[in-house]
Amino acid sequence: MRRWQKIVLGVSTALAATFAGAYGYHRYRMASMMKLVDELPRFTEPAPGVRTPQAQAFGFLIGTATMVEVQSELGTLQLECPNTSMRTLMEQARAAKRKELADAEASGKGADSVTGASMIYHRSPKERNPQVRLSCADVPANKLKDRARADSTGRWLFVFDSPKHPLRHTSYARSFRGIDETVALAEFVAAKDAMTAAFGPPSESVNEPLTLPMPSLKSYTFAWTFSDLRALTRLMNMGDGRLSLDETIEVPWPVRSDAPQRK
Repeated sequence: MRRWQKIVLGVSTALAATFAGAYGYHRYRMASMMKLVDELPRFTEPAPGVRTPQAQAFGFLIGTATMVEVQSELGTLQLECPNTSMRTLMEQARAAKRKELADAEASGKGADSVTGASMIYHRSPKERNPQVRLSCADVPANKLKDRARADSTGRWLFVFDSPKHPLRHTSYARSFRGIDETVALAEFVAAKDAMTAAFGPPSESVNEPLTLPMPSLKSYTFAWTFSDLRALTRLMNMGDGRLSLDETIEVPWPVRSDAPQRK
């Protein structure tokens, strides 16, 4: 073999090895990007201060109730509560893109016709968060067993830091329109009274008369703040003829979610 042929062969072999290595690295990088690794935040201990006297929340125990227990009870109540976490929503979007891609290829259009198909092979850093958010829509108020509420419906939300962590947050949010604003105000006062009975005098109070009609974007809030738990109820005029009433009980971020049960 002549010298120039050896040089060409050597260069060709080197290029082939380079391209093979690059392709191998590309496949390794893509596989690494698709691999889902949980990345929990760094939790803290409760700050010095008064701890919550109790942790009951709409019939569940904050800091103790597991995801399995909550899902079981929601099933008993015949409620559908899909997981609306970032991880789940992105996976659902990928599934939709995969179907769109398969349909395009089956029709002969090819992958290039599918906008945003590259998302199938990439994961956002936010997806490393294993948080679970069970969101129950249009829940009748009588499904909540902690106390009686006026005939109404709302969204019931449950948040866990991961499937293995206890309940961190639960809230019930309702909307009232038109003549129902008097009902909304009465429900707001009832929520305040119930939380006062459970947690004592509020840390944050409404220092003005509760009057109707409420000005647009006006809000009234009562809150109870402890080193390991926060509860609040808020009534707000959303400015579109709708009053929003929220009831929330949660372990404040980033205190570890089991803090109320480990004093």
